[in-house]
Amino acid sequence: MYGICLRYHQDIHMANEALQRGFIAVFENLRKYNASGNLGGWIRTIIVRKCIDLIKEQQSLKYEDIEQLENQTLELGDIDPSSMQLKYSEITELLEQLPLGYKTVFSMYAIDGLKHSEIAESLEISITTSRSQLFKARKMMLGLIKEKYKKSRMQNSQL
Repeated sequence: MYGICLRYHQDIHMANEALQRGFIAVFENLRKYNASGNLGGWIRTIIVRKCIDLIKEQQSLKYEDIEQLENQTLELGDIDPSSMQLKYSEITELLEQLPLGYKTVFSMYAIDGLKHSEIAESLEISITTSRSQLFKARKMMLGLIKEKYKKSRMQNSQL
């Protein structure tokens, strides 16, 4: 659960605060858990929501709307996807380079598995904004991955 908090908050003190608030909420609402679902998933959802709440408290997220994203695609260029093996730590390192809005939506969608409607409701943004932020985050992540790939290729060719 702490890893989730660190994904949303670079500052360890903020991550600790989010984790603490999350577990307080878990214990306060434990009687509401109906045992029909996965307990870990239920706790994870609460932790993610507390991370988002803390982000909202600390600063307002700025999102840009883009109406037409369905026809846009991301190109890998000269990267062979089978040759890229990124570790979790490398992915989180790249995520930290994204602007807060991009990182938040990307984490919620790609890592936490939330739908755009859930993201929009949680962050109080439109579904279109959620989609545009995800598209921009993917595009930026792809650029960062390409840069990392090129650096590693150059280092390997120098050996």
